[in-house]
Amino acid sequence: PQIFTLLHRFQLDHPGVVLHQREGNMANLMAALSEAEIDIAFVRLPCESSKAFNLRIIDEEPMVIALPRDNPLSAEPTLALEQLRD
Repeated sequence: PQIFTLLHRFQLDHPGVVLHQREGNMANLMAALSEAEIDIAFVRLPCESSKAFNLRIIDEEPMVIALPRDNPLSAEPTLALEQLRD
């Protein structure tokens, strides 16, 4: 993903800035952002609280699913999230 290239370039351009990476689910990251515990968050859209923040799309990537070969859905060229229910 392009995010790794962007982070590497940022570190090269700003050697005096230390990046501390922290992983979490989107709800926790957005809460930490709103409480100023972190300065930025990389999230996937849509996001429930996205209207409360200034968002910038930096990259797009397809969403994929891995299924066992014998799963009936594995023969489908595309799937809707509804098909994965249950």
